[in-house]
Amino acid sequence: MKFGDDLLAQSKLLARYEVRRPRQATLRRAVSTAYYAVFHLLTEESARFLIAGDAKRALRQQVQRAFDHGAMRQYCRTFSGGSLPAAVAPLLPVPVSPELRLVAQHFVLLQDARHIADYDVAVSYSRLR
Repeated sequence: MKFGDDLLAQSKLLARYEVRRPRQATLRRAVSTAYYAVFHLLTEESARFLIAGDAKRALRQQVQRAFDHGAMRQYCRTFSGGSLPAAVAPLLPVPVSPELRLVAQHFVLLQDARHIADYDVAVSYSRLR
């Protein structure tokens, strides 16, 4: 199982934990962990796309470490609008698919939600939020 899958499973466990009155910290960690799950799933798949082959696992892991949260956000904002950044357009001769646009939109939303969950103590969470 990939690390991103593990994080997603952990996020789901946290979201369901403490059945009657979940603590704010538990719900906030569920949101934050969900973001990191998506981040790692995207970096894992991107590294796998760029560097194929089981023998190159260590190299793929190094490539994954090079991804930056802020840069990914900027690229996702561009992708979600249906266009490719100028630096990437020559490498991908196909348009941004509707599915990739949706993933990009949700990445940005989830990153915003993580920032709120991790830093805005004035916000109160429930399982419905």
